[in-house]
Amino acid sequence: MKKVCFFAYVMCSCCFAKDLSIEEISDTVRELTGRIEALEKKISDNGSNETSVASSESQEDFEKLVTGQNPEDLIRQIITHIDENDMNYARGLVDAFLKLNPDNIFCGMMLFHKGESYFREKDYKNAAMAYMQSFKKNATGSKSAEALYKLALCFNFLDENEKCKATLEKIVRDYPGEFAEKAKRRLKKFA
Repeated sequence: MKKVCFFAYVMCSCCFAKDLSIEEISDTVRELTGRIEALEKKISDNGSNETSVASSESQEDFEKLVTGQNPEDLIRQIITHIDENDMNYARGLVDAFLKLNPDNIFCGMMLFHKGESYFREKDYKNAAMAYMQSFKKNATGSKSAEALYKLALCFNFLDENEKCKATLEKIVRDYPGEFAEKAKRRLKKFA
């Protein structure tokens, strides 16, 4: 599974580094997501114990928990689980919400918090994927600049300095405000 996630991360980061349009990046992520899902199914069909939700709860249990919940309340629950270091449970809630509500306006926010859960575990590859997906789901949302900034930090931790720099430059160029100022300060380190 980690090899599949790493492949998807590499593909998405390469697309971002080439300054592709959001639509082109979205198409790439959709294609990679399909491939990942096919591989996960193949793994589960082969009797592997690995699942997308590593928790005592099953995906169906998470779907029941999420069904009918107000997305804002669910986000608060996810943040609480992240703060309590219950990352798998938080990600289970996110995955269930995304499965049941793939076009909901809160998907970008959910993916951002999924990225946060991986970032806190120092799993920068998976965090980068989640932040990229968050940004692509809602490039104008309240977390879009922060998602890009966290993506840049992931690139930095992964020693992908050119991608880090390109992401920071995009923030400065396209997202004036708090994260543009942070990005400017980080860019000075590349000078």
